[in-house]
Amino acid sequence: MSNLEYIEIYPNVDVYRNVLKDPKQMYDVMKQSEKTSEGKYFLNTWDPWAHFGTYTQKKHPHEISQDVSEDEMFIKEEAFVYEVEDAYNKVIMDYVERHGIELPEGWRFSGCSYSKYKPSLDLMNNRMTMQYHTDHITSQKDMPGDKFFITCTMYINDDYVGGDIEFFVDGKLINHKPQAGDILVFPSTEPYYHGVKTIEENEKFFVRNFIMVPSDGTEEWLANQKRYGAYKWAKMELERIEYEDPRNMRYIQDGVPVMFDDLKNKEDAGIA
Repeated sequence: MSNLEYIEIYPNVDVYRNVLKDPKQMYDVMKQSEKTSEGKYFLNTWDPWAHFGTYTQKKHPHEISQDVSEDEMFIKEEAFVYEVEDAYNKVIMDYVERHGIELPEGWRFSGCSYSKYKPSLDLMNNRMTMQYHTDHITSQKDMPGDKFFITCTMYINDDYVGGDIEFFVDGKLINHKPQAGDILVFPSTEPYYHGVKTIEENEKFFVRNFIMVPSDGTEEWLANQKRYGAYKWAKMELERIEYEDPRNMRYIQDGVPVMFDDLKNKEDAGIA
C-alpha cells in the first residue's frame, strides 16, 4: 500500500499530491530564475523550447562558479532542484511498485527540464498548444538508443486560465486541470495520447522528467543500416521521421477527431 497521496484519473494514469512542501515558494523561485538569473547560479540560462516557451536544466558541477555559491538565488535554485529530484524519486518508485512494473537494466531518469509554456499558442487553430501525442516516439521505435518509458510531469503553478492536460485514449477524452504541486505519472507508450490545451491567461510553469530504457534497435532496422550505409540510411530515416511524426499524433477539432492532412489543408485554406 502506498504511503503517498494520489488519485487515479484513468487506469495507469496517476496524480500524486502533497509531495512538495511548498509549491508557491517553488513557483516564486522558477519565476525569478526565468526572469533575472541569466544562468548565473545553479540553473542554466532559460532557452527557447521550440515554439512552446522556455526551459532550463541544472548545471553540471564543473559549470558552477564558487563565486556565487553563497548567493541567495544560488541557494534558492539549488534547494528547489534538490526538492524536485527527491520528489521524483519517491513518486516513481511508488508508481512502479504499485503497478508491478519491472524497470529493465540500464534504465535512467532523462533529467529534469524546468519549463514554461507561453500563452495564446494555437498553431493548428484547434485550441491546443500541444497536440495529442505519446512521448515514446512511434517513428523512432525501431532505432537503437534510449526510449521514453514512463512520463513524469510536475506542475508548479495553477494561476492560469486554460492549459489543461487532456488524454485521448481508446476514443475517450480524459481532462485534468493540474493543481499546483500535482505530479502526473503515466506510461510514455501507446495508447496514452495526451495534449495540452491553449493557455488563455498567464504562464504555466512545470517540470518534465522521464524514465528512459535502452534499446539495441530491431534486427530489421540494423540490417537496413548495413544495407544502405550509415549516412544514406540516416538521411532516409530523417525524411521518414519528419513525414510520420505529425501524422502519428491525434487531432481533434470542434470535438471531432480529424487527420493531420485534413486539418493542415483547412489551415492552409484559412478555414480552420
